[in-house]
Formats: sequence, C-alpha cells, structure tokens
Amino acid sequence: MSIVNWRSVVVRCLPTSEELVAHLLTEYGADGVSVTTTPSESESETYCEVTAYYPERFKLVQLLSDISAIDNVGTITTGLIKETDWVDNWKQYYHPARITRFLTIVPSWQNDYVPTQPGELVIRLDPDTSFGTGTHPTTRLALLSLELIIRGEESVIDIGTGSGVLAIAASLLGAGQIIATDLDAAAVSIAQSNVALNPVNNIDLKISDGLTGFEKPADIIVANILAEVLVNLISDAASLLETEGHLVLSGIYHDKIELIRQKVMETGLNIQSV
Repeated sequence: MSIVNWRSVVVRCLPTSEELVAHLLTEYGADGVSVTTTPSESESETYCEVTAYYPERFKLVQLLSDISAIDNVGTITTGLIKETDWVDNWKQYYHPARITRFLTIVPSWQNDYVPTQPGELVIRLDPDTSFGTGTHPTTRLALLSLELIIRGEESVIDIGTGSGVLAIAASLLGAGQIIATDLDAAAVSIAQSNVALNPVNNIDLKISDGLTGFEKPADIIVANILAEVLVNLISDAASLLETEGHLVLSGIYHDKIELIRQKVMETGLNIQSV
C-alpha cells in the first residue's frame, strides 16, 4: 500500500463568507470541512477558520487563488501532514464546535468538555473521513432549522442521515419518534455508533432509498443531501407531511436554488426561508 501524505488548507474569514469558502473547498475535492468560530480581539466581531485536507499530490495553486478572491477572506495557511502522523494523531485535528445557540458538537474522546452556558446541548460524534464532523455549513443550516422549529414530541424523518448528527440533534431538542435512513449501509453503521454515544433512545435507523416504503405522516422531514437528489424527494415528502409540518432541505448551493424553489412551489408547500 502506498503512503499518502496530506496537505491541510486553513482559511480564516468572516462568518459571512464561511459557506462560500467551505463550498469551494469541497468543490476542489475535500471530503468534508471543519469550521471553528473564534472571537477576535474586538468584542463585536468573530472570525471563522475553515479547514480542509487534500492528498499531497494535489496542486493547490488554483484553489488558493480562487479562495483569495472571496470577499472577507484573511489569511490562508497550508501544511503537510505525514500519513504516519495522520494515522496516529488524527484526533488532534478535530475540536468542539459551537454550531447554534444551543447545539455544540464535541468529539467523542474529549470527555473533559464542559458546557459554557445553561441550556447548551452536547452532541458527541466520532468523526469519520467519509461522513464528516457535523460542522459543514449545510449541516449547520439544517441544525439551526431544527432548533427553530422543534417544540417537543414531533415525529421526524431524517433522509440521508450520514453521521446521524441531525437525528441526534432532533432528539436532544425534544422531538418524539425519529426515523433516520441512509442508502449506504456504512453510513447507517456509523450513525448507530454515534447514536450510542449520546443520551437518546428514540432513533430508529434504517437502510433505505429516500422515502421508499414510508406511509405514516411525519411532522418534520429533513434532508441534507445533494440538490439533484433533493429535487426527486420533494413530492414524496410533501405528501407525507402532517398538516402544518415542516420540510427542511439543505445541501443546496446557489446555482440550484431556483430549481428547488420551483419544485417546492409545484407541490403547494409554502417556503418560509431560503
């Protein structure tokens, strides 16, 4: 087996540019990104550090040029991580991340983490290179939406659960029965492991393609997947929603917004925010 070293790219930017930076890093081939938010010297301002990893052979010149052209981007730093160091010390690259007002994602091995304010909910995850750390901008948007709409005891369907982070968050926020599905058996296995790390007992994990086989209506359906997949789910999701239910769609980049908007409007659903 050949040894693969890795290059890290860390972009310091204002929060207003975080999503665009993360999107570009992903478009250039990163499996996922991690985002940390840190107060600056000024009490009224914060900055983000968006981190991605690429094989050593990957040419960074064009990526760095494109990142530099984004508004509100500050320093960009790169580094080399040897495969032996990655294998032995990869956990050092992941840290607790405050995602929303109430939700914080904490790597499973950081047992010393202490919530910083009353009401803070800790989601413990074992990050995986294929299914991410739960801090990607599209995941953050989905988590924020769940935080805003869950009032207690709602039934939830999480389509394309991946790491299971959305299902876990829904449970911690007070939802009732949750069904989380993924077409990938490996994702379901990882989600099961992550669910077991958290004090939740109302998540049913299944291997399933989209909404195939669902008949019972749900109060909330959430999906954080590619827009090309979302567009084919919308009609089925609309027919499964309870009256006054919510459909949360994330993973939609700017060039696909109108496509999704049109499909949602065709079903008769009302768009509350974009």
